[in-house]
Amino acid sequence: MTQPDTIAFALLFFAALALAVAAWLWGPPLSTALRRARVRRQPFPRAWREILRRRMPGFVRLPADVQLQLKKHAQVLLAEKPFIGCAGLVVSDEMRVLIATQAALLLLNRRAGYFSALRQVLVYPGAFVVDRTAIDPAGLARDERRVLSGESWQQGQVILSWDDVLAGAADPADGPTRRITHAGGESVVPADPQRIVVLAQAHYFRGRAGWHLLPHRALWEPARDLPPHAGLLRAGDFVVVWQRPGAQFDLASGRLRFENGVDLPAKLLLSERDAAVFAIL
Repeated sequence: MTQPDTIAFALLFFAALALAVAAWLWGPPLSTALRRARVRRQPFPRAWREILRRRMPGFVRLPADVQLQLKKHAQVLLAEKPFIGCAGLVVSDEMRVLIATQAALLLLNRRAGYFSALRQVLVYPGAFVVDRTAIDPAGLARDERRVLSGESWQQGQVILSWDDVLAGAADPADGPTRRITHAGGESVVPADPQRIVVLAQAHYFRGRAGWHLLPHRALWEPARDLPPHAGLLRAGDFVVVWQRPGAQFDLASGRLRFENGVDLPAKLLLSERDAAVFAIL
């Protein structure tokens, strides 16, 4: 073999090696992305649309682009996640579609993908009972029994009550965000649609805010718990803060301050344990 042939062979060998390494590194993510793209290109079945119309009436009140996002995300979840009935429950398409669509609320405007740690969704007919070992103030372990409507486990399981899934789908007002803004039974926010910025450590709370606060336009950081960036808030906006340190309100000066230096004139509309609602002036 001549020297040019040897060099060409070496170049081909290293090129093939680089391609093999790239395929090993990027093959699975690329394959997953292509598979999900194929699923999202499929039309949303008419029967599923009818389920959302009947069981999730607030869905049709969402903007068309948000509806489309939810349907595409739900299709991927339905294709990838197994739904398992518990306590004799037989899981139907209606159950799967409603659960997946509500879960898709947490994926709106996010690039992160589809609950990679979630292996299966367990569905009970109603509230279920779990036994727990709790440590009392004296440091002693004791057994306790709790009735739950939903729970997320570290083993890659989410446990749901079908009765509560139905109730949440039927009434977008049945949520913690709505209960905060409607403390005492009356809304502290004007009835006509407003911009409401939602701040909370829990992504679940932020992600469902757009549903619970209909017909208002809820804004939130989809992937991380971050304070509002400079320029986001403007006069006439509202801010809901729930279980999140970092926001400080100076009652004397009427200033709402965040840990990133954003400092705005505001009016405190509601203050409860772990929650507050402000109007930006």
